[in-house]
Amino acid sequence: MAAKLHAALREGDKEYIALLRGVWRFGDNETIVVDKPLRVDGVLKNATTIFECIGTIEGDGLLNQEIYSGNADEVNTVPACTIVRAKPLTGRNHQIRRHAYNMSMPILGDSEHGDSRANRFWRNKFGLNRLALHCFSLRLDLQANSEVSCGGNDRKIDSREKVDILAPIPEDLEEVFKRKELSTLWMKALQKEPRLAVERYDYRGGTFGRKRSHAD
Repeated sequence: MAAKLHAALREGDKEYIALLRGVWRFGDNETIVVDKPLRVDGVLKNATTIFECIGTIEGDGLLNQEIYSGNADEVNTVPACTIVRAKPLTGRNHQIRRHAYNMSMPILGDSEHGDSRANRFWRNKFGLNRLALHCFSLRLDLQANSEVSCGGNDRKIDSREKVDILAPIPEDLEEVFKRKELSTLWMKALQKEPRLAVERYDYRGGTFGRKRSHAD
């Protein structure tokens, strides 16, 4: 069973949500395919990622180097940024992160393939203390005789079946998206991807993804 599930996870269709540095660079073309081989263990291998812009803002209109040079007014400056849906068609290590960097729009909070000055700015101003990348949805192709469990309810798959799984935005990343300065960006993203509004729910604790307080 574990081997079947592992294979399904490896081969499943995955969609990620990511927050990128800068305004969307490709005009009215909302979908970009990055088809750039990546080096894996010293060997170049084919790698393809589809990026779809679901929200972008110019902020104060300043260039990246003006904002992240250390001379900008960090308190009042709103930088250009973009929320994308990213779909990897291959599974290379750090593929989305490396392809975003290749677009000159690195993922914010990426300490390995990103912009350290931008990361510092977003950490200080917006409290972004993590990589702004999240596996948002997953479609699994489950084989017959597999078993799935959700919320304590087990179900046996009698025939080959597609199962869609949605993982709501984590609380720490959602708090950044919902900052007042980024409200326009967040509303644009919600219009393109309404599933972003789905709340977290912990089936085991019934806490809707929030930490249980002493009063609960």
